Amino acid sequence: MFKRIFWLTVILLSVIHCRVAIAAPGINSAVEHSMLMIDEVQLERWAFDRILRADDQTRIAHHEPRQQHFNGWSLRSVNGKPSSIDEQWQFLQDFAPAQPESKNKPLVENRLTRMVQPDSLALLSKTEVSARYSFSPRLNSIDQTSLADLVGLLWFDVKHQHITKVEIKSTAPLNSTSGVIFSDFNLTLTFVREQGFVLPQRVEMRFEGQVDGLNVFAQDTQQSYQNYQLIFPPPTFAERLISDKQANM
Repeated sequence: MFKRIFWLTVILLSVIHCRVAIAAPGINSAVEHSMLMIDEVQLERWAFDRILRADDQTRIAHHEPRQQHFNGWSLRSVNGKPSSIDEQWQFLQDFAPAQPESKNKPLVENRLTRMVQPDSLALLSKTEVSARYSFSPRLNSIDQTSLADLVGLLWFDVKHQHITKVEIKSTAPLNSTSGVIFSDFNLTLTFVREQGFVLPQRVEMRFEGQVDGLNVFAQDTQQSYQNYQLIFPPPTFAERLISDKQANM
């Protein structure tokens, strides 16, 4: 069941794009920089805990980049109790194989530059501390006639210059290109700043799908990220220049 939930999350996140709305040139550069910071983070360099809540079950998984097998993943606990051998094995069968095989790919598939384009932002409110924007998201799997029923909101930390939250939700049932009607859709992403990097803090997704008026599936999943430790710092700009120079020799 978790494997199906994971792939549904990845599929939905990977097809999100945005339409152009209202441009805000002065603001866009800071927001765009924050999006690039988030997208360019290589979570495979970090040790962290991922708390997975789905189907009335809470599992705590740990990622350790120094661990060579199973892409660095292990299952720590299930519903507050140490995981059994069977639970660990099932976790590795369901979860670890779904992780990217290449070390060059990010562990988190939701790239903000595919979800939000700077020139689609419209400023709703701003203080010395934070700002809030709207944008018009689009899901490729949703029929063109339903795109107007999706709304997006983005929160930006003005003081620390990074995105703190992105929300996409439906305001009416969404017709998909496959014939499934999503009667409800809500995606929320939150971010936290750690050691100069902007990292995922929480991913919440809720959606319900219907065919011919019958409920086919309903998912309510939450993923939280905690206890970040940078194990393998990325190369500095000078180190990258030296590496590129050596590669071209």
